[in-house]
Amino acid sequence: MEQVRIRVEQVFARMKAWKILRGCRLKGDGIHHAMLGIARWLGDHLRDSH
Repeated sequence: MEQVRIRVEQVFARMKAWKILRGCRLKGDGIHHAMLGIARWLGDHLRDSH
């Protein structure tokens, strides 16, 4: 059961990263801002999960 939860969290993380990248691309902010947003979100996610 733990493996399923981990897999689901990974899928949601990828979906969130994709949404950030797509949003920045559509707004014209560029990949640099998108990567900063993903890094910030991932850092928050990892900190909150422990």
